[in-house]
Amino acid sequence: MINWNYTTLGQCAIINDLLYSSSEEWIPVNYLDTKNITDNVISEFQLFISPYALPQRARRRTKEGDIVYSTVRPNKRHYGILKKIPENVLVSTAFSVIRAREELADTKYLYYYLTQKHIIEHLQAIAEQNTSAYPSIRPSDLEDLKLALPTLKEQKIISYFLDCLNNKSEVNRQMNETLEEMARALFKSWFVDFDPVRAKMDGRWKPSQALPGLPAELYNLFPDRLVPSELGEVPEWWQVRTVGDCATIKGGKQIKRDEFDDGANIPVFGGAGQMGFTTKHNADGYVITFGRVGDPGIFVAYRGKAWVNNNASQVIPFEHIPDEWLFLSLRELNIESIKKGSVQTYVSNRDMATMKIIIPDQETLLSFQQLILPIMLRREYNDSESATLIQIRDALLPKLLSGEIRVDELDIEL
Repeated sequence: MINWNYTTLGQCAIINDLLYSSSEEWIPVNYLDTKNITDNVISEFQLFISPYALPQRARRRTKEGDIVYSTVRPNKRHYGILKKIPENVLVSTAFSVIRAREELADTKYLYYYLTQKHIIEHLQAIAEQNTSAYPSIRPSDLEDLKLALPTLKEQKIISYFLDCLNNKSEVNRQMNETLEEMARALFKSWFVDFDPVRAKMDGRWKPSQALPGLPAELYNLFPDRLVPSELGEVPEWWQVRTVGDCATIKGGKQIKRDEFDDGANIPVFGGAGQMGFTTKHNADGYVITFGRVGDPGIFVAYRGKAWVNNNASQVIPFEHIPDEWLFLSLRELNIESIKKGSVQTYVSNRDMATMKIIIPDQETLLSFQQLILPIMLRREYNDSESATLIQIRDALLPKLLSGEIRVDELDIEL
């Protein structure tokens, strides 16, 4: 590592330099909590239109391009770089906000340094030794991290290569969001709003005629009237049944610490969706899970091997029930109605099994499956490609940041 500068994060970055004062009275405020960002993906900003309603932890101000890094349980990976952020952003004091000193370092390079597996494990080990209520680190723990810095040019080239891999994964993620919206829209049209049935009732759909999203050959598939049921009007001959009539609900299993390997390829699903990775699995195939505690009711589907931990349950469809149809049916359920607990909300398997759903005839189920399968397979292909890109990135990351692979002689216009 010729000409690399050995330093600490505190010497090459500014940490937590901007604080918000209530006297500033920003209106509105876009607040980011630690739960709202994971692996550089922001789920949402919480919008506050009154400065008096802000959480006490909404104190840290940020700039475009800053790193936010959760100091609570670092292994939960609640970190990212703020890009294209709205106005008046405040983040929780549970974050450290990190910005490179421009004359010394590139902020993206520092972000990739902080997201290395061995750095996360090191910070988690420090957090677990802390005597506070939650495993947490101090800003000084970040400042004391030692690293080697190449020239600014080489830092930016390294960031550029890693960005290329991450950007493709982000494109896949956004595409999958669109594909999921398409699948849910089609499901809602057929099985919630009953648009094909209403089109026949209103005379808008006639035999041998096609409508948008409804080929002519599907005309005889749908009933031509709605009948009363305990869930309101439903298509004639469709049945109101329960989740338990369609699937077996199986509780997850606790995973021991020595079985958990953050970085292997088997996803772990828990109370709030995917939690990490392990080398072992207890579910295989088209795995449908929902969180029972923590953030209950979050449904996730994954094709392959997975671990479902004891904060989640697996929903295993009966043989005659198409996987994708059941998953989309579950996503439409009102889980709020069966949540229990005041301190920590939870959902029981028994209550989930009693939730009512509308089941069409087998021919309709199979026709929907044929329409939806290409969408779901494309999503799975994107997920598989992104997983491969992440493996490549994680393999390159320590080699690039240690100097084992050098890029300083590449002629790249940045």
